[in-house]
Amino acid sequence: MALINYHDMSITPSRQAQLIPEATKVALIHGTLTRKVVQSLAGGQEQIYKGGTEMIKYRNPVLVIIFSIITFGIYAIYWLVSTTNELRKMTSSAPNPWYLLLLLVPLVNIFVAIWYYWNYSKAIEEITSFDHVLLFILWLLVSIAAMVITQIELNKKAVTKAT
Repeated sequence: MALINYHDMSITPSRQAQLIPEATKVALIHGTLTRKVVQSLAGGQEQIYKGGTEMIKYRNPVLVIIFSIITFGIYAIYWLVSTTNELRKMTSSAPNPWYLLLLLVPLVNIFVAIWYYWNYSKAIEEITSFDHVLLFILWLLVSIAAMVITQIELNKKAVTKAT
């Protein structure tokens, strides 16, 4: 793990090239992440977002579906909460996962699901540029497809793949 001092402007381009793999894993600057430094070290491609050292976790989309089926949907709820928490660390438009508890209330659950999926889709679009209307429609009609597409899009923004 590399400590990168963003006040040190004397980093040569060759040293920047050496720091790119380390910076894309975790860039610590006084305990927080600085977008500008990560962008400059990663050749202008922003790979880590605001919110400290938090990042999007890489998950295999096929395993997300398999685990959701095996656990009769329990893993799908866990996955939704986990990805929502990751989104909340990067954007303010992501819904609070505690609202999912309202899905247990009859009749209210319909409105909460629509509101939650709409805001979740908007947060995904903000991070990945995937169309939120299309994702929202998929969430309502074919949730499994929405999960796969969402995870594929999030994996594109994941900093490191799980080993």
